[in-house]
Amino acid sequence: MVYSFIKRKISWILTTIMKLAFPSCSMDQSWCNICDMVERLRPIPRSIIILWQLLGKGRYKLNTYGSYIQGSGQAGAGGILRDHEGRLIMALAITLSCSSNNLAEAIAARFGTEWCLNNVYTEVDLELDSLIVVNMLKNIYVDNGKIKIVIDDTFQLLSQSNLK
Repeated sequence: MVYSFIKRKISWILTTIMKLAFPSCSMDQSWCNICDMVERLRPIPRSIIILWQLLGKGRYKLNTYGSYIQGSGQAGAGGILRDHEGRLIMALAITLSCSSNNLAEAIAARFGTEWCLNNVYTEVDLELDSLIVVNMLKNIYVDNGKIKIVIDDTFQLLSQSNLK
């Protein structure tokens, strides 16, 4: 009894996932046929080429990154500033103590932005990996108190110059 319930549950989950991943495949088959089909199916690899795009003359690009080891409090932030021809202007790496990868990303953005302003690089395009942090910076809506302080600081720094 328990075995058949588990089998039905697994079959339902597998069928649901397969319908999403491979909508053209028929899932109205026996358990054995579905398992055989899953073993034979291979997703079609899709790739896109991503290139660093040159900027307008006199502009700079600041790429920042943050990472966090869950549960440890250990984190790091890094960044790189390049000129309009892709030449390295500055690279940074700092250790942090924080509670999430998004907080580490936000701190990296603030640190890099602050460095640019302190060193009179005001024509800067800021680029982040975290879409969550990017959206926070664009919308200024943050419900996490720890990250809100960092986002507010970064937004104020961005508004002081021609950083985008």
